[in-house]
Amino acid sequence: MQAIFVPSMKELARFFMLFLALTVPALVATPSSGKSGRLTSVGRMHDLRASHTATLLPNGKVLIVGGFKKVRTYDQVYFNSAELYDPQTQTFAATGNLNVARCGHTATLLPDGTVLIAGGGNDAPLASAELYDPRTGSFTLVGEMAVPRQGHTATLLKDGNVLIVGGSQAEKRSAEIFDTKTQRFKLTGVSAMDRVSNTATLLPDGRVLIAGGAIKEGRRWKVLSSAELYDPQKGTFVLTGSMTMVRYKHGAILLPD
Repeated sequence: MQAIFVPSMKELARFFMLFLALTVPALVATPSSGKSGRLTSVGRMHDLRASHTATLLPNGKVLIVGGFKKVRTYDQVYFNSAELYDPQTQTFAATGNLNVARCGHTATLLPDGTVLIAGGGNDAPLASAELYDPRTGSFTLVGEMAVPRQGHTATLLKDGNVLIVGGSQAEKRSAEIFDTKTQRFKLTGVSAMDRVSNTATLLPDGRVLIAGGAIKEGRRWKVLSSAELYDPQKGTFVLTGSMTMVRYKHGAILLPD
């Protein structure tokens, strides 16, 4: 495993703002006559955002939640605002506000069409969570996580509940389950590492593959190649094969096989 320094969010502010400046207005990929697609500009978001979430809703619209923007070299403003992108009109419209401003959170579409917004931070990691109801356009606070988390993962399980793993404030390698019936979080098995910026992929057999990420060692971060499997039937984590390279803030896509 390779030890490297992972920049803090404030240290990444300049990069995020440069990235946003190059990508506003928003871009949509559209098919072309050839084998490759193209990017087309669409309407502008109401707020310039970094570290927000974008969630496809059952009605075809996209929910944009939270994030931050830089106001000075290392100062930033956190958003409690949210927007809806309409692919029919290619425009953004404001919707209800979060109860708590946050960035670096997760957003998970639940079976009933609501969206679980969990954790994130606004100067410090958060334990709070909210549900967005697209029928009313409003956010409602639900039970808090046992541990404040930022940079964690949230995976919808086959039973409709949500697995929360890792995060910058994760303690004792904890993981949690959000019960959609009670709208409360409960601790589940202990993972092998206190990971942050890892990936979590639901497999066809119902298990979840947790891969890569980074762990804090003193004042430095160590990037990981290790991976583990979470079994929702047993509520346990088991180490599995390691990747050939260390990775964090990477992507993981379930292939057809």
